[in-house]
Amino acid sequence: MAPLIKHLGRVDYLKTLAAMRAHNRASTADTPDEIWILEHAPVFTQGLAGKPEHVLDAGDIPVVQIDRGGQVTYHGPGQLVVYLLLNMRGRSYGVKALVNRIEQSVIDLLAEYGVEGVRQAGMPGVYVMSHLDTTAPSPSIPPPRMGREAILLEASLASRERGWREGEHIDKIATIGLPDGATSLPPPQAGREAILLEASLPSRERSWREGPAKIAAIGLRVANHATYHGLSLNVNMDLEPFTRINPCGYQGLAVTQLADMGVRDNIALVGDKLVEKLKVNLYG
Repeated sequence: MAPLIKHLGRVDYLKTLAAMRAHNRASTADTPDEIWILEHAPVFTQGLAGKPEHVLDAGDIPVVQIDRGGQVTYHGPGQLVVYLLLNMRGRSYGVKALVNRIEQSVIDLLAEYGVEGVRQAGMPGVYVMSHLDTTAPSPSIPPPRMGREAILLEASLASRERGWREGEHIDKIATIGLPDGATSLPPPQAGREAILLEASLPSRERSWREGPAKIAAIGLRVANHATYHGLSLNVNMDLEPFTRINPCGYQGLAVTQLADMGVRDNIALVGDKLVEKLKVNLYG
């Protein structure tokens, strides 16, 4: 049976938590699955095993102790939250496989945007292995791959007086025009190409950082043969609150978002696309 999809908009965290718990308590063998799509106002949530030392400086953001697994994370405007109220009775797979299928849904969504998402052993969620560091003082991003990326960088704008030198850094050189024989260029694809083009502008003060950065977090609660809580995907948000915690209990763990991967879809469209991936992976 197809899940019931509910678009709730921006909602209060505690009221939503109470609604999830009530739904779970009332769940029976005949209760259909529900997927809730929403955003929250700024809030830190601390899981069942959460250690207080992972909250470094909450400041004016409330910290709520909740009943999902995992450590502390942050929710706020511009982050897509998907709560999965799933009936596990009669399902052909268990909770571990469910988490894997949720992760795969996010990975499939990122792939559609030209972004490579990966898993990290022992660390539930989805990560990217290189990302823009918005706190860095100077532009430094990896050289473009040969082919389309290099052409776009060299000729995206005839008026651009920026170029790539020695495959290492951006440097000012003579104005570059279109390649020989070309009259126009296609727009950049979302993902790496868009990142490279945007980061080549002299006004950008961002650098490229290698190593895992978390883009999606997953935390579930299983009770009464059903799940609640779910996943959060950073779309286009203020990432500063993540510096006030050790995200998911990992000191120094980098956090990123779709907007910094060159994705320009709004949160509603990203949510619709993710729901379609979830339908394939959870019910296909």
